[in-house]
Amino acid sequence: MGDSIIHIFTVLKDEFDIIPIKKPINFSKLVKDFYSSIIKTETEKYITSANELSKLLIIPVIEKIRSKEKIVIISHDLLLKIPFEALFTSSQKKEINDYSKFDYLIKTFDVSYHYSSTLYINNLKERILAETNANNLEKSFIGFAPVFAKDDITGYTLASNELAILSDGLDDLMRSVIIDGKKFNELKYSEWEVKSIIELFSDKKPNLAYFYSDATEESFKANIRNYHIIHTASHSFVNENHPQISGIVFAQPTDTTSPDDGILYAGEIYNLDLSADLVVLSSCESGLGKLVRGEGMMALTRGFLYSGAANIIFSLWKIPDKQTSELMIEFYKQMLSGKSYAEALRQAKLNLIKNQVTTRPRSWASFVLIGSD
Repeated sequence: MGDSIIHIFTVLKDEFDIIPIKKPINFSKLVKDFYSSIIKTETEKYITSANELSKLLIIPVIEKIRSKEKIVIISHDLLLKIPFEALFTSSQKKEINDYSKFDYLIKTFDVSYHYSSTLYINNLKERILAETNANNLEKSFIGFAPVFAKDDITGYTLASNELAILSDGLDDLMRSVIIDGKKFNELKYSEWEVKSIIELFSDKKPNLAYFYSDATEESFKANIRNYHIIHTASHSFVNENHPQISGIVFAQPTDTTSPDDGILYAGEIYNLDLSADLVVLSSCESGLGKLVRGEGMMALTRGFLYSGAANIIFSLWKIPDKQTSELMIEFYKQMLSGKSYAEALRQAKLNLIKNQVTTRPRSWASFVLIGSD
């Protein structure tokens, strides 16, 4: 994105093209309106801003890519903060009140993202090499759910052959951090989420999940090296001024001599040395960070890619605990049925779109996939 021109590059197997688009004076406002209208469920503003952005970013290239099943989006500047899946493949009428009827991009394509073409190609090469050398990691799963219970509940570790599903009337809380100096909001659905997922892996290779006080930063660092899929259902927070101290919250340590403080900061993630094919950050705003000229988005995701993760699923805004769990469980069901990560995430989103309770983009568009899938 330049000062007055937006250049759209389309790279297909046998074709490369550059399409210059005149950048509207109000472009930044359009992007911000699109983002905020999704979060606030402002229907008229959403349709207006999505139509305008789609005319600029999608419709000029739709005929070139329509025959494809999957697209990888490498965006720039402010566009790093929006989900392209919630844009349209054609102009939509403002009279439409049913969110399930819109021609979302996700209805046509499997969508994934990356930060640059160079990172994407290098990531893809590393993934191919890893798959040929590490078949023992295939489909192994490790999960973490600190839960942050209001009552003092002893932690426990669950193998995939020791399952019991939790289900009761649970409050609908956000997976963003509420800190009063001592406590974090309880995430009751996170336990149900991770238990449900590990049950899906029960006929696979040994899998493991840590809950409550067992889901510590120390156990995370000590055990993730040998797992194909790493999943955290927790709180996260973003510090845009100092992105290196954004972090993911784990169970708070009771041992005052522990070298870990219960928060995995972005600066620590770069030293993890992972072999994971997928890292799932099932928490709020886990993909946001500071936009740095020449570098792009400096977020938690950058550290995981640098440390060896091939693919990451993360969020772009605050999403309720219950809806996060529903999306995640459906994603894993689709993935274990044989779909790629992008296909599985797309189908999980389409299933939420069909449900009137979760049909609005606020419920399904937050979580996106970055990587080589």
